[in-house]
Amino acid sequence: MSIFGENMCVHYMKICDGIDDCGDGSDEMNCGEDEINGKSEIFTTTGTGCEPDQFRCENGKCIAQIDRCNHKYDCDDGTDENTCEYFVQALQQARSTAMHPDEIASEEQKDREEQIRKQEQERLRHEKEHEEREQERLRQEQERERQEQERRREEEERERDEERKRVEQERKRQEYYEEERQRQEMERKSEKEYEEEQERQKDCHGKERNGKAQEQERKRQEERRQEERERREQEEERERVEQERRREEYYEEERRRQEVEQRRGKEYEGEQEDRQEQDEWERQEHERMRQEVESQRQEHERIRQGMEIARQEKEQKGEEDKNGYTDKEQKSYEEEQHQRYREDEQRRQKEEEMERKKKKEEEDRRQLEENQRRLEEDRRRLEELSRRELEKERKGEDLGEYEKHQMTVEGVRIKEDEARRRLELERYGPDKENQAS
Repeated sequence: MSIFGENMCVHYMKICDGIDDCGDGSDEMNCGEDEINGKSEIFTTTGTGCEPDQFRCENGKCIAQIDRCNHKYDCDDGTDENTCEYFVQALQQARSTAMHPDEIASEEQKDREEQIRKQEQERLRHEKEHEEREQERLRQEQERERQEQERRREEEERERDEERKRVEQERKRQEYYEEERQRQEMERKSEKEYEEEQERQKDCHGKERNGKAQEQERKRQEERRQEERERREQEEERERVEQERRREEYYEEERRRQEVEQRRGKEYEGEQEDRQEQDEWERQEHERMRQEVESQRQEHERIRQGMEIARQEKEQKGEEDKNGYTDKEQKSYEEEQHQRYREDEQRRQKEEEMERKKKKEEEDRRQLEENQRRLEEDRRRLEELSRRELEKERKGEDLGEYEKHQMTVEGVRIKEDEARRRLELERYGPDKENQAS
């Protein structure tokens, strides 16, 4: 088909410009360099079969020579115009400056693919960073759980140790009471034997009048009493040493327990400080990542808006060239675009503000839950310390009762010794010996 096969006329500046103006692509056919130059050479002279003052068209039609190259198509095939010098130059200029639609589409497709590829890379990078942060958070959570389990295990072990010590102390206390009871039983038995011996001696004393035998008996009794006193002193010394040892053990255990409590308190405070520092670091890291993502999003939005504005300006310019828009309409259009851009920017800022408020509320809620959990832990710890203080006071009262018991036992012994000495002095006084002799 020829360029103007269906009698459709287009401006010669639109031929071979890369755009299908005819609808069937005939205005873009035969646009090669050799074809354009060839037609110019063939039809520069008047063809045969027509008058000298006529021009022969390619299809054989003859037109007046004056009608050739007058910027009007007189030949049906348009050869009276497309062989002219200005037409050929216009075609060459259009072919050299215009870009084929396929090339334009290819460039736009490459740009879109490049943009999609960059967006995909950015999305993968953000996903990877989010996964790394999630793994770090899980690791820290596991470490906290491990430390909490270790602390609980140590607490249980310490409680078991305290329970064992308490049972051991109770057993020693029972043993001591049992030994004291047996000792008192032996003393009562010895006193009973002594009284029986005294009665027997009284009976014998009435029968025996020998002063020498009485003196020997008195010396023997004195030696036995001396041995008894030495034995009691040794037992008292042993009991005193044992009591002192138990008191030292109790004080040493109490000192170690207080050191453990102080160390645990320091570890707890250090753990609280580390946890606060970790939470602050996570919050700063989260804020930094959010700002980075926001800046990237703003940059993408700015690029997109720039491309959109350039496209709109290009379309507007094309529409103005085609329809002849006035400056007033252009100004109104620009103001509308700027107003739309400001509204979009305000809406975006409101959305960002709402997102920040939402994240701030979520952060405050997590902080409140963490504070409540820590307060609950502190409350349990205070209850545990109060319970230990009560146990300590109870142990101190038990120890005080034990010391009172010891003082009572020693007082009874002193009184018994004084009574024995008084009886002996009364029994072996000078007047008694004179009576016996």
